[in-house]
Amino acid sequence: MTSIDLKDLTKEYGGTRAVDRLTCTVEPGRVTGFLGPDGAGKSTTMRLVLGLDRPASGAATVGGRPYATLREPLRTVGALLDAQAAHGSRTARDHLRFLAVSNRLPARRVAEVLEETGLASVARRRLASGPRRTAGPVPGSGGTPRPLGGPGGGGAVGGGRAPGRPARGAPARRLTLRPRTPADVPRRRPGGGRGRPGRGSVPPARPAGGAESDGHRSARWLMIPHMIRAATVDDVAEIGAMIRELAEYERAVEQALATEEQLREALFGEHPAAFALIAEDDSTGDTVGYALWFPRFSTWTGTRGMHLEDLYVRPHARGGGHGRDLLASLAALCVEKGYERFEWWVLAWNEPAIGFYKSLGAELLDEWTVCRLSGAPLGELAARAPGTAGPGPAA
Repeated sequence: MTSIDLKDLTKEYGGTRAVDRLTCTVEPGRVTGFLGPDGAGKSTTMRLVLGLDRPASGAATVGGRPYATLREPLRTVGALLDAQAAHGSRTARDHLRFLAVSNRLPARRVAEVLEETGLASVARRRLASGPRRTAGPVPGSGGTPRPLGGPGGGGAVGGGRAPGRPARGAPARRLTLRPRTPADVPRRRPGGGRGRPGRGSVPPARPAGGAESDGHRSARWLMIPHMIRAATVDDVAEIGAMIRELAEYERAVEQALATEEQLREALFGEHPAAFALIAEDDSTGDTVGYALWFPRFSTWTGTRGMHLEDLYVRPHARGGGHGRDLLASLAALCVEKGYERFEWWVLAWNEPAIGFYKSLGAELLDEWTVCRLSGAPLGELAARAPGTAGPGPAA
């Protein structure tokens, strides 16, 4: 279990000592409060733990490591230094969903944290509640929540620093924090639409927002009508299952031969061959769809483009806008990376899908026919090769 350890922590501002040789351990799964008036060093201690200030001496570690060295901090610890920091027009649930997406945490973790902290009943209400909020949503972790913040003004860890008594090396007191209930507001209407490329079912033409993603390595999100995120290695088994579901729908399940090992190497190996986005159900966090794509190059434009290999939404989730949001997310990625073309195939008999793609502005290239070599014909042609002129691309 991860603990927060402070050892001889000292911080001075000019001639004022804000924290004086503080030593204590904040245990996981417990609510720990630093009691004292404004200026006692509570917020300063939090800033030292989070690496926002440097101590004059001593050390603060999270799980034995400085916070700044944690690769994905929100999977280890969450923090709320200022209850006013979260946007007042955002609900607690949407604020945590934003943090989950930007830190590659599963959507289901948001519901779990809200339930564990007793905030599930007010999760859809605005954070703003009067001229000054004294409580806000603390970003939880991928495992057991370890809240670091709470009400200001001398309560638990929080509040401003002013001249006064510094935090001494006595053990921290433990207390229970009860956040205020935010003011109620009407619920946000979700976006709509559904669909999948190629051979899937077609969404109704209802508008929905999108998001941006840069492969598996980073993500910048414009808005979150649904939980659309970059795939991680933990999604490989689910992606494989959805590929088989797609093949079954197309009555070609015997052709879906890719193994989990092959998918893991293709998506997350040293030289990825493709990338994927995942769509999750807003309320349950269950995976309901995916999009798999890879770059291509045009000799005419001299630029890269995107080829969408698969876009699939599970039947029970269709009609909720996940397919449209996956497409919009990929389109935003094309724009961000300077790709001039976003292309995919669709079966000629799938008229509903064709109609949907046309409604998005897609152009049908009827003058082109797909050519393919595989199996014995591929081997026979390869046997006629005179030789190679040089090394090929990395496998």
